[in-house]
Amino acid sequence: MNRFWISSSDAPFDNTDNWSETSGGSGGVTVPDSDSSVFFDGLGLGGCTLDTAVGILNLSVAGNYTGTISQNSYSVIVSKDATFAGGVFQGAGESINVYGSLHLLGGLIHTPDSSKISVYGDLVCDPNFGSWTSDNDATISMDSTRSQKIITGGILPTLVINKTSTLNQAKVFGSVDTLYINGDLIITDGTLNSNGHDIMVGNPNPPPPPQAEADFLYTYGLVVPEDWVHDMPPYAPEDTDVIFYI
Repeated sequence: MNRFWISSSDAPFDNTDNWSETSGGSGGVTVPDSDSSVFFDGLGLGGCTLDTAVGILNLSVAGNYTGTISQNSYSVIVSKDATFAGGVFQGAGESINVYGSLHLLGGLIHTPDSSKISVYGDLVCDPNFGSWTSDNDATISMDSTRSQKIITGGILPTLVINKTSTLNQAKVFGSVDTLYINGDLIITDGTLNSNGHDIMVGNPNPPPPPQAEADFLYTYGLVVPEDWVHDMPPYAPEDTDVIFYI
Protein backbone atom coordinates (compact mmCIF):
# COMPACT_ATOMS: atom_id res chain seq x y z
CA MET A 1 0.00 0.00 0.00
CA ASN A 2 1.10 3.57 -0.65
CA ARG A 3 1.59 6.19 2.05
CA PHE A 4 2.22 9.85 1.16
CA TRP A 5 3.53 12.43 3.63
CA ILE A 6 1.15 15.41 3.46
CA SER A 7 2.11 17.66 6.36
CA SER A 8 2.88 21.26 5.42
CA SER A 9 4.85 21.86 8.64
CA ASP A 10 7.26 19.89 10.81
CA ALA A 11 5.42 16.96 12.39
CA PRO A 12 5.97 13.49 13.88
CA PHE A 13 6.05 10.32 11.77
CA ASP A 14 3.72 8.31 14.04
CA ASN A 15 0.58 10.38 13.50
CA THR A 16 -2.21 9.35 11.13
CA ASP A 17 -3.07 12.99 10.33
CA ASN A 18 0.19 13.31 8.39
CA TRP A 19 -0.36 10.41 5.98
CA SER A 20 -2.58 9.87 2.95
CA GLU A 21 -3.18 7.14 0.38
CA THR A 22 -2.57 9.65 -2.43
CA SER A 23 -0.23 12.57 -3.08
CA GLY A 24 -1.74 15.69 -1.47
CA GLY A 25 -4.83 13.73 -0.41
CA SER A 26 -6.71 13.65 2.85
CA GLY A 27 -4.95 12.46 5.99
CA GLY A 28 -6.15 9.99 8.57
CA VAL A 29 -4.93 6.68 7.15
CA THR A 30 -2.75 4.29 9.11
CA VAL A 31 0.91 5.19 9.46
CA PRO A 32 3.37 3.34 7.22
CA ASP A 33 4.31 -0.22 8.14
CA SER A 34 6.26 -3.10 6.61
CA ASP A 35 3.80 -3.36 3.69
CA SER A 36 4.00 0.35 2.82
CA SER A 37 5.75 2.19 0.01
CA VAL A 38 6.42 5.64 1.49
CA PHE A 39 6.58 8.85 -0.58
CA PHE A 40 7.76 12.36 0.26
CA ASP A 41 6.95 14.87 -2.50
CA GLY A 42 6.07 18.51 -3.18
CA LEU A 43 2.56 18.20 -1.76
CA GLY A 44 3.78 17.68 1.79
CA LEU A 45 6.83 19.87 2.38
CA GLY A 46 6.89 19.78 6.16
CA GLY A 47 9.75 18.09 7.97
CA CYS A 48 9.20 14.58 9.32
CA THR A 49 10.60 13.65 12.74
CA LEU A 50 10.73 9.96 13.57
CA ASP A 51 9.18 9.20 16.93
CA THR A 52 9.20 5.40 16.58
CA ALA A 53 11.27 2.71 14.90
CA VAL A 54 10.41 2.55 11.20
CA GLY A 55 10.09 -0.57 9.05
CA ILE A 56 8.72 -0.02 5.54
CA LEU A 57 8.71 -1.67 2.11
CA ASN A 58 10.07 1.13 -0.13
CA LEU A 59 11.12 4.74 0.40
CA SER A 60 11.01 7.49 -2.23
CA VAL A 61 12.01 11.10 -1.54
CA ALA A 62 11.17 13.17 -4.64
CA GLY A 63 13.23 16.01 -6.06
CA ASN A 64 10.48 18.53 -5.23
CA TYR A 65 10.50 17.62 -1.53
CA THR A 66 12.45 20.30 0.37
CA GLY A 67 11.91 19.28 3.99
CA THR A 68 14.10 17.35 6.44
CA ILE A 69 13.53 13.78 7.56
CA SER A 70 15.07 13.51 11.03
CA GLN A 71 15.94 10.03 12.27
CA ASN A 72 15.90 11.14 15.90
CA SER A 73 17.58 8.01 17.38
CA TYR A 74 15.18 5.45 15.89
CA SER A 75 16.18 2.56 13.63
CA VAL A 76 15.09 2.54 9.97
CA ILE A 77 14.57 -0.61 7.89
CA VAL A 78 13.65 -0.45 4.19
CA SER A 79 13.05 -4.03 3.04
CA LYS A 80 13.27 -3.18 -0.67
CA ASP A 81 14.52 0.00 -2.42
CA ALA A 82 15.23 3.52 -1.18
CA THR A 83 15.49 6.54 -3.49
CA PHE A 84 16.69 10.00 -2.45
CA ALA A 85 16.21 12.77 -5.04
CA GLY A 86 15.53 15.78 -2.79
CA GLY A 87 15.24 17.04 0.75
CA VAL A 88 17.58 16.22 3.63
CA PHE A 89 17.87 12.98 5.56
CA GLN A 90 19.41 13.67 8.98
CA GLY A 91 20.73 10.54 10.66
CA ALA A 92 21.10 10.29 14.43
CA GLY A 93 23.35 7.37 15.33
CA GLU A 94 20.90 4.47 14.93
CA SER A 95 20.99 1.79 12.24
CA ILE A 96 19.68 2.45 8.73
CA ASN A 97 19.31 -0.70 6.62
CA VAL A 98 18.29 -0.83 2.96
CA TYR A 99 17.81 -4.43 1.86
CA GLY A 100 17.16 -3.56 -1.78
CA SER A 101 19.01 -0.97 -3.86
CA LEU A 102 19.92 2.56 -2.76
CA HIS A 103 19.42 5.21 -5.45
CA LEU A 104 21.13 8.55 -4.80
CA LEU A 105 19.69 11.07 -7.27
CA GLY A 106 19.83 14.35 -5.30
CA GLY A 107 19.26 15.94 -1.93
CA LEU A 108 21.54 15.54 1.09
CA ILE A 109 22.15 12.66 3.48
CA HIS A 110 23.91 13.17 6.81
CA THR A 111 24.96 10.45 9.24
CA PRO A 112 27.00 11.05 12.42
CA ASP A 113 30.29 9.21 12.93
CA SER A 114 28.58 6.51 14.95
CA SER A 115 26.15 5.41 12.23
CA LYS A 116 25.97 4.37 8.60
CA ILE A 117 23.55 3.36 5.88
CA SER A 118 23.95 -0.38 5.25
CA VAL A 119 23.07 -1.39 1.69
CA TYR A 120 22.36 -5.02 0.80
CA GLY A 121 21.41 -4.45 -2.85
CA ASP A 122 23.10 -2.24 -5.45
CA LEU A 123 24.22 1.37 -5.04
CA VAL A 124 23.30 3.82 -7.82
CA CYS A 125 24.78 7.33 -7.73
CA ASP A 126 23.35 9.84 -10.22
CA PRO A 127 25.56 12.70 -11.56
CA ASN A 128 23.33 15.17 -9.68
CA PHE A 129 24.14 13.67 -6.28
CA GLY A 130 26.90 14.78 -3.93
CA SER A 131 29.53 17.50 -3.83
CA TRP A 132 33.09 18.18 -2.71
CA THR A 133 31.80 19.90 0.45
CA SER A 134 31.28 18.96 4.08
CA ASP A 135 27.54 18.63 3.33
CA ASN A 136 28.31 15.33 1.59
CA ASP A 137 29.23 13.52 4.81
CA ALA A 138 27.22 10.30 5.14
CA THR A 139 28.74 6.83 5.48
CA ILE A 140 27.42 4.17 3.10
CA SER A 141 28.39 0.55 3.70
CA MET A 142 28.07 -2.29 1.17
CA ASP A 143 27.25 -5.17 3.52
CA SER A 144 25.68 -8.00 1.53
CA THR A 145 26.98 -11.56 1.33
CA ARG A 146 26.28 -11.49 -2.42
CA SER A 147 28.01 -9.52 -5.16
CA GLN A 148 26.85 -5.90 -5.42
CA LYS A 149 27.07 -3.22 -8.10
CA ILE A 150 28.21 0.36 -7.57
CA ILE A 151 26.87 2.44 -10.47
CA THR A 152 29.05 5.52 -10.92
CA GLY A 153 27.76 9.01 -11.55
CA GLY A 154 27.96 11.69 -8.88
CA ILE A 155 30.16 12.10 -5.81
CA LEU A 156 29.67 9.53 -3.09
CA PRO A 157 30.27 10.30 0.59
CA THR A 158 32.39 7.89 2.67
CA LEU A 159 32.16 4.38 1.21
CA VAL A 160 32.75 1.18 3.21
CA ILE A 161 33.17 -2.22 1.57
CA ASN A 162 32.21 -4.74 4.26
CA LYS A 163 31.55 -7.96 2.38
CA THR A 164 31.23 -10.94 4.69
CA SER A 165 32.65 -13.29 2.06
CA THR A 166 35.84 -12.53 0.14
CA LEU A 167 34.38 -14.42 -2.84
CA ASN A 168 31.70 -11.76 -3.27
CA GLN A 169 32.67 -8.39 -4.70
CA ALA A 170 31.43 -4.85 -4.77
CA LYS A 171 32.01 -4.11 -8.45
CA VAL A 172 32.01 -0.69 -10.14
CA PHE A 173 29.85 -0.16 -13.23
CA GLY A 174 28.50 2.83 -15.15
CA SER A 175 29.25 5.14 -18.08
CA VAL A 176 31.25 7.60 -15.93
CA ASP A 177 34.93 6.62 -15.97
CA THR A 178 35.66 7.66 -12.38
CA LEU A 179 34.21 6.63 -9.03
CA TYR A 180 34.35 9.84 -6.97
CA ILE A 181 34.36 9.59 -3.16
CA ASN A 182 34.29 12.76 -1.06
CA GLY A 183 35.19 11.13 2.27
CA ASP A 184 36.99 7.88 3.08
CA LEU A 185 37.24 4.64 1.14
CA ILE A 186 37.35 1.79 3.68
CA ILE A 187 37.61 -1.88 2.68
CA THR A 188 37.13 -3.86 5.89
CA ASP A 189 36.20 -7.21 4.33
CA GLY A 190 35.77 -8.66 0.87
CA THR A 191 36.81 -7.09 -2.43
CA LEU A 192 36.25 -3.82 -4.25
CA ASN A 193 36.58 -4.43 -7.98
CA SER A 194 37.19 -1.17 -9.86
CA ASN A 195 36.35 -2.97 -13.13
CA GLY A 196 38.22 -0.62 -15.43
CA HIS A 197 37.14 2.57 -13.62
CA ASP A 198 39.35 5.15 -11.98
CA ILE A 199 38.80 5.88 -8.29
CA MET A 200 39.27 9.32 -6.74
CA VAL A 201 39.10 9.57 -2.94
CA GLY A 202 38.98 12.82 -0.97
CA ASN A 203 38.46 16.48 -1.69
CA PRO A 204 40.85 17.76 -4.33
CA ASN A 205 41.43 21.48 -4.69
CA PRO A 206 40.57 22.47 -7.35
CA PRO A 207 37.96 19.77 -8.11
CA PRO A 208 38.94 17.33 -10.86
CA PRO A 209 37.57 17.40 -14.40
CA PRO A 210 34.78 14.94 -15.17
CA GLN A 211 37.28 12.47 -16.61
CA ALA A 212 40.28 12.21 -14.29
CA GLU A 213 43.45 10.80 -15.84
CA ALA A 214 44.99 8.73 -13.06
CA ASP A 215 43.79 5.28 -12.07
CA PHE A 216 43.67 6.00 -8.35
CA LEU A 217 43.94 9.41 -6.72
CA TYR A 218 44.09 9.80 -2.95
CA THR A 219 43.66 12.94 -0.89
CA TYR A 220 41.94 11.85 2.29
CA GLY A 221 41.32 8.50 4.03
CA LEU A 222 42.08 5.01 2.82
CA VAL A 223 41.93 1.76 4.80
CA VAL A 224 42.46 -1.46 2.82
CA PRO A 225 43.02 -4.60 4.92
CA GLU A 226 41.26 -6.63 2.23
CA ASP A 227 41.37 -6.64 -1.59
CA TRP A 228 41.18 -3.98 -4.26
CA VAL A 229 41.32 -5.46 -7.75
CA HIS A 230 41.18 -4.10 -11.27
CA ASP A 231 40.24 -6.87 -13.70
CA MET A 232 38.98 -5.03 -16.78
CA PRO A 233 40.53 -6.94 -19.72
CA PRO A 234 42.95 -6.70 -21.35
CA TYR A 235 44.99 -6.67 -18.14
CA ALA A 236 48.25 -4.74 -18.10
CA PRO A 237 50.43 -3.61 -15.16
CA GLU A 238 49.80 0.04 -15.94
CA ASP A 239 46.08 -0.54 -15.37
CA THR A 240 46.61 -0.75 -11.60
CA ASP A 241 48.68 2.33 -10.85
CA VAL A 242 48.09 3.81 -7.42
CA ILE A 243 48.94 7.51 -7.17
CA PHE A 244 49.03 9.25 -3.78
CA TYR A 245 49.01 13.00 -3.51
CA ILE A 246 48.42 15.10 -0.42
